[in-house]
Amino acid sequence: MNFFEHQDKARRKSKILILYFILALLIMILAMNAAVYGILYYTSQQVPDLRSLMNEPLWVYISLALTIIIVSGSLFKMYALRGGGTSVANMVNARRILTDSSDFHEKRLIHVVEEMSIASGVPMPALYIMDKEMGINAFVAGITPKDTVLVVTKGSLENLNREELQAVIGHEFSHIFNGDMKINIRLMAILAGILLIGNVGSIVLRNASYSSGSKRRDGKGGGGVIIILLIALVMIVFGYLGLFLGRIIKAAVSRQRELLADACSVQYTRYPQGLASAFKRMLMLEEGSKLKSPQVEDINHLCFGEAMSFTFFNSLFATHPPLDQRIKAIDPYGKYGLLDNTAKEEKQSGDVTGAKKTNLESVLAPIMYTMAATAGAANTHAEIMKNSIGNPSDAHFEHAKNIHNLLPEALLDRARNKEKIEYLYYGLILRRYKNKTPIVEYLSQTLSKAELESVNEIYEMLKPLPLETLVPLFDISLPAFSENSLEKRNVIYNHIEALSQTLMPSLFRFALLTLLGKKLTDSTRISDRPKYYSLDSVREEIAILFAFVTNYSYSNESQRNEHFTNIVKILLSEPIEKPNIKTFKAIQFRNTLEKLNKLTPELKEKIISSCVELVLSDNHVKIQEAEIIRVISGCLDSPMPPLLTEQIKK
Repeated sequence: MNFFEHQDKARRKSKILILYFILALLIMILAMNAAVYGILYYTSQQVPDLRSLMNEPLWVYISLALTIIIVSGSLFKMYALRGGGTSVANMVNARRILTDSSDFHEKRLIHVVEEMSIASGVPMPALYIMDKEMGINAFVAGITPKDTVLVVTKGSLENLNREELQAVIGHEFSHIFNGDMKINIRLMAILAGILLIGNVGSIVLRNASYSSGSKRRDGKGGGGVIIILLIALVMIVFGYLGLFLGRIIKAAVSRQRELLADACSVQYTRYPQGLASAFKRMLMLEEGSKLKSPQVEDINHLCFGEAMSFTFFNSLFATHPPLDQRIKAIDPYGKYGLLDNTAKEEKQSGDVTGAKKTNLESVLAPIMYTMAATAGAANTHAEIMKNSIGNPSDAHFEHAKNIHNLLPEALLDRARNKEKIEYLYYGLILRRYKNKTPIVEYLSQTLSKAELESVNEIYEMLKPLPLETLVPLFDISLPAFSENSLEKRNVIYNHIEALSQTLMPSLFRFALLTLLGKKLTDSTRISDRPKYYSLDSVREEIAILFAFVTNYSYSNESQRNEHFTNIVKILLSEPIEKPNIKTFKAIQFRNTLEKLNKLTPELKEKIISSCVELVLSDNHVKIQEAEIIRVISGCLDSPMPPLLTEQIKK
């Protein structure tokens, strides 16, 4: 199953969640009606009659009230989670880890996640830490890659060594690839409504108790209040029923996905001992994977390990398989013990990278792999590139480590510094284009002398680096960019867009601006469902995209027109004229990709496959072509790892 099939399956799984929600709602409505009628007939000393019950409107009011309470609770939770992963991190009082942190454990985490981001093509998520949690745990949360956060506990950073931490991060990244984040955050919203009924019962009980006491002091009868008290008690009981149903739903959704994430982590890192050792440290630690947060009920199904303890029905409620079962799944013969080096020893050494610095030659020559080696049994180059989406190999991780270690620490410091991030983007534009005169002229008119010196420093560091380092460096910079206020982010974006308007239209520059534009909002629609279910509904956008791609890949105008016509014939039911893109602006291209991003996963797959086939039509792909396909895939929320192939032309 490839990335797009996983995404489509996750979309269908979300529909199953709605069915679970409706089923739980019906169970609670039936049970609540039965309980209320039982109380009323018990207090009136009458024998209940089913026909008379159905003729009374009370059951309609009860059902309607219960539905309103539960649905309102879910909608309110959806609104509260509109910030995506950031909302979840704030909910558990996690602290954001600044990308320029000097703390050893935080720097090591940043390095590990940066390498994972390079290897997978996933934009670097914002990092958070739960400072008061000493158990070993972590989770990712978000709706789209742009709002994804990775939250780790302090216990994870202090107790896991680098290999163990990398295995945990690999597990969490697999949840991004498999579409689990959307399911998990929607599950939080759905269950919030089911659990709300108990809270409403508690409020009614307190108010009714106060009213009952007042009436007794006044010497008035309190028969009606007693009935309300009984109903409130029933609502509290049904709150526990909602909790029971909610835990069953979470367990049903989560368990198999956790085993899949374990398997994916081993697949990515090709180092099962790292994950097995992390599990064993959890068993040895007094806190294990348990969390003390009052929000633990909400986030348990998100976590790497079981965050709650269940007194009863553990096998029924647990959202994760038992640790011994998870260890056996990746180490069936019990040959892996604890890794020798500890987090404490690594801290004493002061090495956060886990590797020596890489020479330029080791990136440019020896680590080039054949396509067959990176993608198994795929039959064509296009299939290999497509199948690598959401499916990085150990070769990609080796490549990522080499790329990361190749980047000078001073350059990485700029990429992690929100104050320097604008200068980094100017440096990347300078490094990318041969004709630097219009860029230098624009910067000279808009920047101060000190700012120009900062840009030049970055450019000098970028000059000796190969082209394949530019996109990874850009991805690494995104968390620092998002650390700025929304106003500052818009200012930076507008400055770069203004520079872009002074230059000829560029597919690469426009695509990077589109990725940057994804960070210009702090809210996300929690539904985020596809809007377009046919390629003909976005025919103009398809024409714009492939006009850019053909112009980028071919210098001969007749070849451009021929390939454009062939692609359109495959994708659309009717021909469309090739648009003139010479006067296009960045915002037009951004709007184009944002609309294409609202296609279903299977249609996005067709778009990306067509882009790949287009650049591979001459049986060769240049570094520039490979990177532009990766950037376009990223704009469509389909992370593509670096291309590792000897067919690349330097």
